[in-house]
Amino acid sequence: MLNEALWHAYAERMIDGAAAAAALACFLLLTFYFHAAPRAAGDGRVPTLVVLGSGGHTTEMLRLLGGLDASRYGPVTLVVAASDTTSAAKAAGMLPPDLDATWATIPRAREVGQPFVAAVPTTLRALCAAAAVVHRARPRLVLCNGPGTCVPVAALGVAAGARLIFVESWCRVESLSLSGRLLYPVAHRFVVHWPRLRDRYPRAEYLGRIC
Repeated sequence: MLNEALWHAYAERMIDGAAAAAALACFLLLTFYFHAAPRAAGDGRVPTLVVLGSGGHTTEMLRLLGGLDASRYGPVTLVVAASDTTSAAKAAGMLPPDLDATWATIPRAREVGQPFVAAVPTTLRALCAAAAVVHRARPRLVLCNGPGTCVPVAALGVAAGARLIFVESWCRVESLSLSGRLLYPVAHRFVVHWPRLRDRYPRAEYLGRIC
């Protein structure tokens, strides 16, 4: 029974890794045919795409957005997973009142407990939905902090010409999240909350605790 449980845990990690790797493969394939110049807002602001995850990821990101200058960044597209039922309620009390924000939803590549075989078509559906969101928003900046939902959105945003700022979760003390490891090579700025991570990853920036 123990061996079977270990096998299932290993298989689940392999599926999650394959889903995230597929997103980065999509980035490489779409660079040539999907690339569209990021738009500029009519008032000179920077169109921004922000990915929220459920739970702690959302709380940390909303704290970051609390300091966002709405006169410089907007419109802001907030992306959540279709099964996320908590982020919108949290955001209602934490977003700056003058933020020009709209919401977009994409399906998760794989839900917790979803059968392994079923993850392939749902991953493809998530990629297509992320491509539609990025194409519609045409951001000049993508901001994310590690939920699995952010990988296809961030990769496609970079493919479309946007700058990517990745802020690793505060809870990552000694190692990067899977999302962080995948997006580290393509992020324009990669921010961590702990000096030991900066020491391990030369491109990482340590700014203290910012969320």
